[in-house]
Amino acid sequence: MKFFLAFFILLLFSFLSFGQVTQIKFEHLTTIDGLSQSTILCIYQDSRGFLWFGTRDGLNKYDGYKFTVYRNKPEDKSSISNNYINEIAEDKAGNLWIATLGGLNYFDRKKGTFKVFSHDPNNISSISNDLVNAVKIDHTGNPWIGTQNAGLDKLEIQSGVFKHYYSYPKIANSLSDNYVRNILIDKQNQVWVGTGHGGLNKYDPGTDAFIIYKPDNDDPNSIAGNDVYKLFQDSQGRLWVGTNGNGLDLYDKKIDGFRHYSRIEDQKKSLAKNTIHAIGEDSEKRIWIGTENGGLAILDPLTGEISDYQNDDIDRFSLSNNSIYSILRDTKGDMWVGTYAGGINYVNTDNRFIHYKHTLAGNSLSDNKILCMFEDSR
Repeated sequence: MKFFLAFFILLLFSFLSFGQVTQIKFEHLTTIDGLSQSTILCIYQDSRGFLWFGTRDGLNKYDGYKFTVYRNKPEDKSSISNNYINEIAEDKAGNLWIATLGGLNYFDRKKGTFKVFSHDPNNISSISNDLVNAVKIDHTGNPWIGTQNAGLDKLEIQSGVFKHYYSYPKIANSLSDNYVRNILIDKQNQVWVGTGHGGLNKYDPGTDAFIIYKPDNDDPNSIAGNDVYKLFQDSQGRLWVGTNGNGLDLYDKKIDGFRHYSRIEDQKKSLAKNTIHAIGEDSEKRIWIGTENGGLAILDPLTGEISDYQNDDIDRFSLSNNSIYSILRDTKGDMWVGTYAGGINYVNTDNRFIHYKHTLAGNSLSDNKILCMFEDSR
């Protein structure tokens, strides 16, 4: 009897001691399921509950059962203008605005047709460039558009005129860089602009100019890098900034500065990689961080602890790829993760079971065949 008791206690301790990180079960959607292409550049849930996925080869609408794919048809002028989908936004009427590498597209939900806004070199009021990285809708219904090397535009819906904001090195408080990667319009209707070479810009509507945040070696609270990949505001109103090679920053309004999270060698509870493509938040107010080649990091802002999740060849419920380009929490609280070349990963929060299994991690369960279990007095 003592032998069996000792065996059960040993089994229990081995069960509890492996892995301090709770394993997450990722389900997958791929081209086999009807997805048009496997690199997911953006994810958006519209007001009707449909999920939209932007890929390098088409726009995808998902109703929970099947995909509807929208691609350019050269013979159809009402089709989407380009298949490279960088971002999706929705206006108050429920129509979609899509940033592509072939202009800005407006999707009329009632008609099921697309209208493209293209650059016209003979019209100064047209969009400044057809290479569109970002689009967001402000509280007045006007889209803000980020372009590659042609600055920031705002489309005045009533007039149809694009207002241009460019970088002028000799003009103080102009846009810091003409390569606009990302736009965020926060809960206070503040417009933030992440650029490829000029750091972070905050638009000042009073002066119609910009407050610029760039790295400063003499200021430890300055932004970590000039190349801003991603901007995200969480449920607490905090602004998170993902950079290219310089980690994750959290903006502190009190000091008008930034707190830094980055890869620290030989420290397990740091980011796996410093290039941040995607940021999201789960229902427990943890921050999900999508990295380049480092998988998913989940940060608890209260404790500062970071848990890493990566692809595991022997675990079919692990991430499908370690480069993560997009993250979204849907209205049910489920998490959606878009990867490079690995399709869609999603976590169903209705499944409350915690899974412990054998993986490539050294501190995982030793084998997936569980012969017995024991509950102690605690």
